[in-house]
Amino acid sequence: FPVTIGAMGYSNFSISMTSMVRTNASSDSFRVFAEYSTNLTNWTLGPNGVVVGTNGLPDGFQRMLFSVPTGTSPRMFMRLKVSP
Repeated sequence: FPVTIGAMGYSNFSISMTSMVRTNASSDSFRVFAEYSTNLTNWTLGPNGVVVGTNGLPDGFQRMLFSVPTGTSPRMFMRLKVSP
């Protein structure tokens, strides 16, 4: 699998998710990105993930942080997608 989900959190009007993402595959072979929604029906593309390190990970992986805004919404859902 190109992605393994790590921890989730909420802070300063955003929700965040960390994941391990493969680096030893061509960037043309897959893309990892976050989407967010308030209703699980309509999804919005989130900002690009940020590489936060490789410590403690197997060779060929990096830890990435994906964050999306929650604004004043009383609920927010987030998902990671992997696409070719």
